[in-house]
This record gives sequence, C-alpha cells and structure tokens, in this order.
Amino acid sequence: MNHCVHALVIVALFSSGTIASDVSATVKCVKPKGSVCVIKTLPSPASDNDPVQFPDLSKRSELRVLEGNLSKLSEAMIPMLTVRILRLEAIGLKSVFVGANFEELHLRGNKLSTIESPSTGAAEFALKVLDVRANVLTTASELDRFPKLEELYLDDNQLTVLSMELFVEMSNLRVLSAAGNKLVSVSPPTGTLTLAELVTLSLARNQLSRLDMSDWQLPSLQTLLLANNTLVELEGLDGFERFYDLRRIELAGNNWSCGWLQRALGNVALQKSANDPAGLTVDADVRCSIEKVAGICCSFAPTSDTDTGDQLFLPEIGQVREAIAKLDERHEQFLQFRSKKLADLTGALQKQVERLVHYQDKRESELDRAQKQAERVEEHLRMLDDRFERLRSATATADEVERKRKRLLHYMVDMKNKLIHQAIETDRVWGQANADRVDFELRRPVESQ
Repeated sequence: MNHCVHALVIVALFSSGTIASDVSATVKCVKPKGSVCVIKTLPSPASDNDPVQFPDLSKRSELRVLEGNLSKLSEAMIPMLTVRILRLEAIGLKSVFVGANFEELHLRGNKLSTIESPSTGAAEFALKVLDVRANVLTTASELDRFPKLEELYLDDNQLTVLSMELFVEMSNLRVLSAAGNKLVSVSPPTGTLTLAELVTLSLARNQLSRLDMSDWQLPSLQTLLLANNTLVELEGLDGFERFYDLRRIELAGNNWSCGWLQRALGNVALQKSANDPAGLTVDADVRCSIEKVAGICCSFAPTSDTDTGDQLFLPEIGQVREAIAKLDERHEQFLQFRSKKLADLTGALQKQVERLVHYQDKRESELDRAQKQAERVEEHLRMLDDRFERLRSATATADEVERKRKRLLHYMVDMKNKLIHQAIETDRVWGQANADRVDFELRRPVESQ
C-alpha cells in the first residue's frame, strides 16, 4: 500500500513539473486584442531545439518582443508566427529562420551569425525590410533568396566581402546600408547592376581601398555615404553628375586623389550654405594638410601612369608638406606653452585676488571711517552747491543790472548826440536868419532913395 502511494506521488510530481515547464514556455500578448502583439518578456526555452509556445497570432499583423533570451528562431516556431512584421531585437539571437510570410524582420542588436530559410523558390519570400544591424554576420550570400527586399540594413557586422551580384534581382531595393563592417572588397556584378529605386547607399566606416562602379545604374540615388574608408578614387565613375538626383554625399576620411576628386565634383552644383536648399550637400574633413577639394582632404599622389599632371610638382608639394608639419609642430608647442603660461598667470592672479580680499577684510574699519568722512564731504559739497547757486543767482542779477545800465548809457549817449546835432542845426538856421536880416537891411535904404 505504501509503495503504491509513493509511486503515485512521484508520478504526480513528474507530471506537475512537466506542466510547469510547458507553462513557463508559453507567453501572452500584453493586450488581448489589436493588430500588434507586444510581449514584455520572452521566457528562455529549456534548449535551443525546444520551441517557444507563442500565443495565437492569426489575427495579428506584428509581433514585438521587448526583452528576453532566445538564441535560435527555429523552423519549428515559424508556423506559430503568422505575422507580417517581426521585431526580435537584442534578445541574444544567434540563428534565425526566415518564414516565407515575413514582410519585415527587425533583428538589430543580437548575436546573429546565421540566417536560414526554407529550400523553396526565391519568389515565394515576401520579405521587404531586413534589419540585422549590430550582429556578427560574416557573409551575406544567403540574401539572394529575398528578391523583394526594399530596405536592407547590414551595418556593424563582421562582413569582409560584399558581392553586388546579390542585388541584381532586387529591383525594388530603396535602401542598402552596410556601414561599419570590415569590408575590404565590394565585388562588381558580372553584368550591369540596375537598381532603379535605390535612394540610399552606405558603405561608410569600412576598409575599402577601391570600389568599381563601372556598371552601376542608380538613377534614383539621393544619398551616397562612403566616408571613413581608404578610397583613392571610384573606378568607372568620372563624375557624380551621373547620379542626377544626388542630394547628399559623404566622402571624408579617405585617401582621395585630388585630380580625380576635382573631376568627380567639377560638374556638380555644390550647396553654398547650410540654409541653401539647392545643390549637393558634401561633408568636410575636420583637418587636412594643404590639399583640399570642396572641404575633402586629398593628395596629389599618382594613381595611374597617365596622371603626369599630378606628378609634376610632387617634390615641391613634399617640401610644402614638411614645412606645414614643422609649422604644425611649432604651433602645437606654442599652444602648450601658452596653456602653461595662462595656467601660471591664472595661479598668480588668484593669489593676488586672495591677498586683495584679505587686505579688504583688514581695512573694513578704515573703509567705514572713510565712508563717514565721505558723507561729511558730501554734506559740505551740498552746502557749497547751495552757496554756489545763490552766488550764481546774484551774479545773474548783477549781469541784468549791468545790461540795463549799458542800455541806459547808450540811450543817454544817443540823446546827447541828437541834442548836439540839433544845436548845430539851430546855429546854422540862426546864422542864416541873421545873414538874411543883414542883407534885407542893406537893400532897404537903396530902395527908399
């Protein structure tokens, strides 16, 4: 009897453990309804081969996992993932199986080294957006199975070689970004590469020393990012005017040939200022030697046997470079000396300020006395101002009296002159009258006779 009880208990414990294990691997959406299923935490399966029991996604279009730990998205899980958009970012994925129904696959920030897909025809894949940035992919050869891709992000992986033949059938590709890898080679296609819809192409932050764009037809290209490589020139590209819709280009941080760079940018209208909506936007290197084209560092080192013009002044350019290097060194020494001198002067000034503050503290009482004396002086000044005001008023009165006296004196002199003139006139009239009287008296006796 006891043996039977023990056996039942063991069976019950085993069954409960199995049920608990199944339950722990089952997850639910945060919201029971809606087109997007958000899973806060994805539980870890017992092993990589054990599938996670996803919730019913038949009425959902997108699945988004916020956190968790899932090293492998296996083929066994695909039938449960009926969504079009799948976001599994930063959950430790090392391998992912791409379902034919996926249209957008966002796998950024994982540890992906393998992308698998079913062995079916390429045309059956609906994938349009693939984001595998910040993973550890070393090859992109499996991407040729997704010809409907419109956006492809391969940034910050471990790619060393990228074959452009992969993209020949991707006629709808709009964004191709493979920046921040270890690319040393971009293999040209066997024929002409025509990507009529491509708007953005980024191969920046790699180790490319050459790039052959001879048979690339990119009529819709607007953004070309090639900064921070070791490129000397773009083979098969005489000028960026080939991309007549190009609006932004980044070329800084390369080893460009000045001759090629001048030719490539010679027929392109560059943006004159940041507020200028017209023209091509070109980045600029922070610091260059003497050679610069449109703000991009370059050199006159020969790139082919035909570049005789670039070789003409190489000795002189070398001498100028050495002189510039010496000037830079002396300038750096001067900056260090100036910084040290400024630090010394700042320290000395700080000590003087401290002594001045101490002196001011000691002289507070004297300043108080000086302030009181200043108040007395100010009061005395006010008194003087009052006196000065009275004196000015008296002076004004005296000036007025003086003006009146002068006017009276002028009047008296004028009257005197008039009287003298009148007296003279009177004397003249009186003399004339006497003369007339004498003449009259002389004539009268003669007439009487």
